[in-house]
Amino acid sequence: MKKGNRNKFLTFCFSLLPGGAEMYMGFMKNGFSLLACFFCTFMILGYISASDMFIILPIIIWFYGFFHARNLAKFTEEELQARPDTYIWEEFTDGSFTIPSKTVRVVGAITLILIGLSLILGVIRNNTYEFLYMFGLSEARINEISSLILYDLPKFVLAIILIILGILLIRGKKKQISSDTIEMK
Repeated sequence: MKKGNRNKFLTFCFSLLPGGAEMYMGFMKNGFSLLACFFCTFMILGYISASDMFIILPIIIWFYGFFHARNLAKFTEEELQARPDTYIWEEFTDGSFTIPSKTVRVVGAITLILIGLSLILGVIRNNTYEFLYMFGLSEARINEISSLILYDLPKFVLAIILIILGILLIRGKKKQISSDTIEMK
């Protein structure tokens, strides 16, 4: 799709959905990554049953997306053509943190697989509940068993993955700072 300014009213309407106006103006990577970040925060917060205070994350992404789109709409045709179509997180880094398109596809595929597994776990939980109930287990005991195996275990695994990712990010930042210090000397 060719990048460029479009109808001002439609650009405004699309800017109400994070990433929509960017895709409408031809910045597909930028728009899709912003849209994915917005909806993935809702999905993750809902899955881990995060408290209401974390709802601020998608709200911040929404505001960022709205004003990002409004700023892009003010660019001239030449400025839009010269602007590269990058993922949204590449705008916040100095080029040291880039994710190849292949990696984005793999992460997207893994995300879809995890969503599918989550749906399957839900079906298994419901059917296991009915099956165990037929054999005379109490409803409270069935809830304990199914909650432990099918609800708390995936949360526990996700928490471990998030902690490992956080540690890797901190280590990467420390290595970058130490290499920047060495280069300055």
